[in-house]
Amino acid sequence: MDESETNGKENSDVLDNSKITNITVTTISTICTIFTIFTISIITIITIRTIPNLPVITTLTSTIIMVMISSSSSSRLYS
Repeated sequence: MDESETNGKENSDVLDNSKITNITVTTISTICTIFTIFTISIITIITIRTIPNLPVITTLTSTIIMVMISSSSSSRLYS
């Protein structure tokens, strides 16, 4: 086996690993997003049931904070 064959195999291994990493990152960020949406909906439902007179602004603020946390955690995964 000469050097060109060895280099070709190493390059293909690197490509496969990067593909697996991209799939993993995408899956993790998708799970984070779904979990965040699920959590936001639970918090909203509990809040509405517990305190019917709560202003909408408070619910929106908590939703925005949760979205910011999830987006920052998923952007850390990409870097």
